[in-house]
Amino acid sequence: MAQEGDFGALDYNQQVKVLTKLAIKILTQSFGLLKTDCKLKCVSHWQNTTFRVEVRRGALAGMYALRINRLVSQDYRTICSEVEWLEAISHATDLVVPNPVRNLQGDLLTTAAIPEVGAARHAVLFHWIEGAFLDATLTTD
Repeated sequence: MAQEGDFGALDYNQQVKVLTKLAIKILTQSFGLLKTDCKLKCVSHWQNTTFRVEVRRGALAGMYALRINRLVSQDYRTICSEVEWLEAISHATDLVVPNPVRNLQGDLLTTAAIPEVGAARHAVLFHWIEGAFLDATLTTD
């Protein structure tokens, strides 16, 4: 396993494995979930890393998306602004938008680290929205 500072040298699968470990830490420590109650699947690892999280039992039983932000993608204030805006839209309108879930501390944004990723990463847990990617069917017309 990589040591601190070596994350960028890892290949795709190794990075996903390390970020899965970070995702489990976030879900257990910040949301009070048991590792055995969660099923994770990486659905995207590019700009950010997103896991589909199936919580099988408990108060949070259901489907979620856990987005772990890249270190250089957005700063704390920018991400906070984004998720506060999404939460407000979700509560004030009938629009279907990713609705963030507050952690045990009441925050929308969770910051966590493990030695293998180096610096702390920001993460947001959203309620899952079923759908399909349409990017392959989009045209310029």
